[in-house]
Amino acid sequence: MITIKHFTATWCQPCKHLTPVIDQLRGENPSVGYQKIDIDANSEVAQQYGVRAVPTIIFEKNGRIVQQVVGVQPKSYYQSIITSI
Repeated sequence: MITIKHFTATWCQPCKHLTPVIDQLRGENPSVGYQKIDIDANSEVAQQYGVRAVPTIIFEKNGRIVQQVVGVQPKSYYQSIITSI
């Protein structure tokens, strides 16, 4: 199973631009799991994954990290990662 872990923060402007993109991907890829993680409310989880900047998107397959993207990229970029996994 593929899971997207979306690390974000309420004060992060790029995160606000990325959220609708990730929401679209969720709608177009219903078999992909999704977790939105606020780094301020879940700092221990962010630390566990080594997240030092937001937005950070981590793609996992069967619980293993296969790709990590920091910053905002076009929707097609994220879709290509999902397709390649």
